[in-house]
Amino acid sequence: MSMNRPISAGLIVRDKFSTGPLAAAALADELPQGSELVLVDPGYPEELLEKIESVATGRGLNLRRVPSALSDSTNRSWNLFVEASSRPTLLAVENDVTLQPGGIHRLLAALDCGEFDIVVPVIYENNAATIHFDPPISRIEELPDGTRRSGLVRRPKPGYSRVAEVRRISHLEKHCFAMARRTADLLGPIDENMHCRTDIDLSLLCHVVGVRIGIVPEAGAVLHTALAVDVDEAAFRARWDLDAARRANARLVAKWNLVDYQSSVPFVLEMEERLRAHRGRKPLAEDRDGR
Repeated sequence: MSMNRPISAGLIVRDKFSTGPLAAAALADELPQGSELVLVDPGYPEELLEKIESVATGRGLNLRRVPSALSDSTNRSWNLFVEASSRPTLLAVENDVTLQPGGIHRLLAALDCGEFDIVVPVIYENNAATIHFDPPISRIEELPDGTRRSGLVRRPKPGYSRVAEVRRISHLEKHCFAMARRTADLLGPIDENMHCRTDIDLSLLCHVVGVRIGIVPEAGAVLHTALAVDVDEAAFRARWDLDAARRANARLVAKWNLVDYQSSVPFVLEMEERLRAHRGRKPLAEDRDGR
């Protein structure tokens, strides 16, 4: 395959709108000629939507807008993107993520080598120094009693050195990933009832059906965490709903027979605290049972 082939890139809302134009510009700068940008749109503010459309038209991209709902999970957004897209290679990027220069080329090169079915970049937080996702350890274990463990170290810890080469991992970070359409067809629609821990759910699905995940250290992407409260609050609250997170965690355990995994509830509590801090409110009481 040629790395210059046109691809379908999906821009998916995670928990904010404000960084959408920045993410779209980073994509548009490097997408091969003839590619399309699919915008999964749960209600972008008009001024940001105009900026994204300007980016796409200014670079000659075919822009498709796919309506969705603010309450949709990123799984639902992925399903809508796959259905609306038309190219043989798919690249999903959440709209608070900017791919670094050369990232698309390196992801496609790794995909074309045939060793992996899905490829992800190293994810940084806000700059190229703080690592968000580059796991030195990533494993899914099938236990003798039929239960499963999902073990993941997201950031290198003391004693674990960075690994420079492209390598296979067991967990997929959904901030940014690429695959051939045939892989998407094999996976089928992703569980739309999974509101949080969608990364673990998809990773377990890949494990069960034999889809191989590779991480490409030379491909980098930056996750932008800043929240523009006046623009982003509704999206942020819809994404980080505590009751929905608890339901998703319970569904994840029952669906995959999990006995050990990383619950999303503490993280959702952290996100709620972040929103309150932005709004100048007092912290929430601690959820002591961690359910």
